[in-house]
Order: sequence, then C-alpha cells, then structure tokens
Amino acid sequence: MPDHKLIISFALPIISLAIIISFLTFTKPAAVGFTVVNANITPLGQTIDADVSLITNPNELMPETVEIAITLDDRTASMTIKEFIEKTGQEFSYQQGKMEQLGYEGYGYTGNYTYKCSKNTDKIQ
Repeated sequence: MPDHKLIISFALPIISLAIIISFLTFTKPAAVGFTVVNANITPLGQTIDADVSLITNPNELMPETVEIAITLDDRTASMTIKEFIEKTGQEFSYQQGKMEQLGYEGYGYTGNYTYKCSKNTDKIQ
C-alpha cells in the first residue's frame, strides 16, 4: 500500500494549482495599474462648461480694456472686462475715475457688483 504522506505531497500542489487555474478561468482578471493620459489628444475647440465670476469694488475702477484670461493646460481663452460684463447682461456702473495701481485715468467699471458667466459658450482655442 502506498504511503499516505507521499500521496498528499503530490496531490496537494496539483489540487492547489487546479483551484488557482479554475479561479483565473472563471474570473478573467485584467491588468490594473497606473495610467498616463496624453492631454494633447483632446480635440481643439472642445467646449468646457465653467462658472467664471468677476467682483467689482466701489473703491476701485476697472478699465474696460482689462482682459480676463482663463488658462486650461496649454490653451487660453480671453475677453475684455467690457465684453464679459455685457455677456452677463447684468446692471453695471460705468464712470470716469482713476486706478492708481495701473496709472490709469479714464472711464471704467466700478461699484459693488458680482458678474457671473455660467456655462462658457466660447471655445478654448
């Protein structure tokens, strides 16, 4: 009669291998790990929905030629403060004054207003 210890020493690895192979066959595992995405493959002209806010202060004057620029990765979209405020359709205060930080004297936007442009309709170029 064969030795039971000898049978177990051969059967145990074979049964373990059969269980592992069965598990892998039924679960069909896939490789997972760290993924790197190339941002340059995003098509140009893609519309991005975003909320942009501009707050004016009654103690400051913002010249109408000041530009608002939004940068995403290596692409930038910009418009003047005048265009932005007109796009919001909100009330504004346009008057003559000074902005000493810029050395500007002339007409511009002032007042206690918050202008918000939602869901940007312009495209990032």
